[in-house]
Amino acid sequence: MNAIKIKLNRDLKGVPCGTVLTLELDPWGNIKDRFWRRRLRDSAHDECVEVVTEKEKIVKKEETKS
Repeated sequence: MNAIKIKLNRDLKGVPCGTVLTLELDPWGNIKDRFWRRRLRDSAHDECVEVVTEKEKIVKKEETKS
């Protein structure tokens, strides 16, 4: 199952501001739910939602003293 995470920047559809939602994608990469798909498109103008990207963790190797 492909999914995308979005963060709400204001209260929408009874969901409080700051909530992170995981939304399912169809086989072509579009959000299945029409409401959230339109809110993401509208966010280009009013910034009501934003896509959450997970940062890759960089593992630092510990240097050993000889």
